[in-house]
Amino acid sequence: MTTTPAPIDIGLRELPRRARRTGILGFLMTFRRQKLGMVGAAMLSLTVIAAIAAPLIAPYDPDKINPILVLRGPSAEHWFGTDSLGRDVFSRVLFGARVSLYSGLIVVSVSMVIGTVIGLVAGYFGGLVDSILMRAMDALLAFPGLVFALAVTAALGPSLTNAMIAIAILSFPGAARLVRGETLSLRERDFVTAGRVVGASPVRIVFRHILPNAMAPIIVLASLRVGGAILVETGLSFLGLGVQPPTSSWGSMVNDGSRFLERAPWISMTSGGAIFLAVLGANLLGDAVRDTLDPRLRNE
Repeated sequence: MTTTPAPIDIGLRELPRRARRTGILGFLMTFRRQKLGMVGAAMLSLTVIAAIAAPLIAPYDPDKINPILVLRGPSAEHWFGTDSLGRDVFSRVLFGARVSLYSGLIVVSVSMVIGTVIGLVAGYFGGLVDSILMRAMDALLAFPGLVFALAVTAALGPSLTNAMIAIAILSFPGAARLVRGETLSLRERDFVTAGRVVGASPVRIVFRHILPNAMAPIIVLASLRVGGAILVETGLSFLGLGVQPPTSSWGSMVNDGSRFLERAPWISMTSGGAIFLAVLGANLLGDAVRDTLDPRLRNE
């Protein structure tokens, strides 16, 4: 008596733990060969550590005003000098890192989640759903980025939350288009067909089987977006539409120091240097992640 074998869920089973560990280990081993990527990771890690440990590292209260110490130059007591209100610039740079990194990471996370969901739905179902969602994304992409962010923050009011909302709205359409393109390719693969044959629901196929196979470009895009999100946040804070005084922010510090460039250039130079290092580190790390995950771009 012959037994009919049960249908095999081809390509739908989870990878064994050993395979997953091998994938992560292989990524780390390849990433180690990216010298600029290691430099970027070190720069960004230093910024993150400084932000987390700011209450322990900062020698002074970043918001404490001292009229006696107005515009004092760098010294042993105040490494980065003081600003126009006598506040310690080094302490404010440390606490400003918290604002910029927090906004950058939260904005990128939220925008990537929203964009990924929209891209998966549009790419998998296609047809009218795809047309409506992608035309909406095209409409958002048609607006000049910074002008749109200024309009949103001006309409909602100047605050860090509103600035983050504006940056997120700017970010998720690009993520949606990227994920849609990956989904259009993946939905024709054999493992998706096998999933339909065995009766898997569209939700299970999309989020359990298509999404994991589209994670590489999503991770690359997210890593590349962090630096841009930090730049937009500091730009909005520079214009007075982001973090409000007395909270320290790199963008508002550059704005404050721009009035005293001849007399006290250290205010803008230190905060601007912090922006430069954080964004450069994020971009170098993002480029290295892209090169590591895409074998065609690796420098052998």
